[in-house]
Amino acid sequence: AGAPVGRAYALLLEGGFGSRDGRGAVLSLATEDGASVERVGTTVGQVVDGWTVTGIDAVRVTLRRDDETRELLLFRRASE
Repeated sequence: AGAPVGRAYALLLEGGFGSRDGRGAVLSLATEDGASVERVGTTVGQVVDGWTVTGIDAVRVTLRRDDETRELLLFRRASE
């Protein structure tokens, strides 16, 4: 299942993980009005909502679309 084409989504980093095959991440796609959320597992090289995943580490995912680069950061509460 993929996000419907042509809708605007906010991408959020939920977490990262490692395996023998490399690093992966779980991203949430939320509609701008917050009406629905879809969780997507991804790895470097995959395209999510028009953004290519170019890097994954323990606390960030780097995305690229055309000439634009964005980083999604994982934050923890101070009590954790």
